[in-house]
Amino acid sequence: MNRDGEIEKLQARIRYLENQLQARHGGRKPTLSDDDVTKILQMYLSSETPTATVREISHKYQMSERTIWRIIKKSK
Repeated sequence: MNRDGEIEKLQARIRYLENQLQARHGGRKPTLSDDDVTKILQMYLSSETPTATVREISHKYQMSERTIWRIIKKSK
């Protein structure tokens, strides 16, 4: 699979997991922006996950850092 195909597959997986998390919270949680999904994908592809970036995303969407980590780990 080429890199673009891998990225599309990961994007779809992140969106799916995001929807599952929203459903568990009664749909109250906002969705992640495309920029934040891109950040998560870049962290995945570079095998890095800086805590500061996870913290920034969690504050922005009022999600726990643990939830963001779960999305990243399930995407791998």
